[in-house]
Amino acid sequence: MKMQHAAVFAAITLVGGTAAAQSSVTIYGGIDLSLRSVRNGLAGTVRSMSPSNASASRWGVTGSEDLGGGLSARFMLESDIFPDTGAAGSTSTTFSSFFNRRSIVSLVSAKLGEIRVGREYAPTHYAFCFFEAFGCIGMAGTKMSFDQASTTYAGTSSVLGAAFGTAAGPTANQNPTMRVNNSVQYLLPEDFGGVSGAVMVAPGEGAATSVNGGSKMFGGRVGYAAGPLMLNAATMTTKNTLIAGQSFRDTVLMGSYDFGIVKLYAARRVYTFMSEKMVQSVLNVTAPVGSFGLLKLTYAKADQTSAIGSRSDDDATLLGVGYDHILSKRTRLYATVARLSNSGGAKYFMLGGPTRIGAGETATGYEAGMRHSF
Repeated sequence: MKMQHAAVFAAITLVGGTAAAQSSVTIYGGIDLSLRSVRNGLAGTVRSMSPSNASASRWGVTGSEDLGGGLSARFMLESDIFPDTGAAGSTSTTFSSFFNRRSIVSLVSAKLGEIRVGREYAPTHYAFCFFEAFGCIGMAGTKMSFDQASTTYAGTSSVLGAAFGTAAGPTANQNPTMRVNNSVQYLLPEDFGGVSGAVMVAPGEGAATSVNGGSKMFGGRVGYAAGPLMLNAATMTTKNTLIAGQSFRDTVLMGSYDFGIVKLYAARRVYTFMSEKMVQSVLNVTAPVGSFGLLKLTYAKADQTSAIGSRSDDDATLLGVGYDHILSKRTRLYATVARLSNSGGAKYFMLGGPTRIGAGETATGYEAGMRHSF
């Protein structure tokens, strides 16, 4: 017991010393748990306590040092938390990095912009997810990434994009659409007349295939925000050496407008891989309910095509309705109902249920939970 106390004291001392050497160091995060029921066709129903629905359950450390002359150094390390079991880090059997969400160091100039390196969100993921009412898989963070932190509500349209690649090609190639390892990114200055943008490159580091975001890739994004209007566009191309000439492209166009009584969000995301193509279309509507509520509606569609016609009828439609009740700036309650309908040979399924579904079957999801950030 004395040895344990000594170890804890040493760790606290080390953290305290590090904090003293920086201009600022902040520990942040959030806990999100819901009761969820998901039925994925004839595969059946799973009822569970589900983490990371309205917000990614996570913890992280971020900090900055003022270097003078408008120059600063920043870092961010962020890891998943699974509060239903107490587990931390990635639970993937093929990817065990502890800071699996983000691992970044950057040099920032107030006038010239930022150079950021490490494991970071793909530019297309950023552009697509920024104001998606039901969130995107993997989305959360602080000022260095996103001001919102929605992730995997039952109504998230991300399940449609994540399912692209049920054919051997895209799956075997492991193309990243969320986070990219070994990335080098340049970002425009934050105060740039409403215009934002970034370019990113990443080496494949000699690997024949990419795994968990490690790919040879290049891409970028550009956005504009003025009052109630926001526009984003992005593209990313991944190249691997598994088959000569292989490439995977992810392209996004997104716009949102806040009318006050309602806010509209529309996006189009196109995935192409060799002869295959999937177009993901999303329309969201949010409306405040009194001073403490938010009503959310979503419609999303996945439209697949193939040069040989084998997947052209494999489409899906997602409908969802949700309500968030805001208790404070840090705490909210939420509930969601969603339905996903496959057609043709499509096998899109909802998160939290059986990890399979029959071709052309329907999935339904219900959840109610609580989110708290710190």
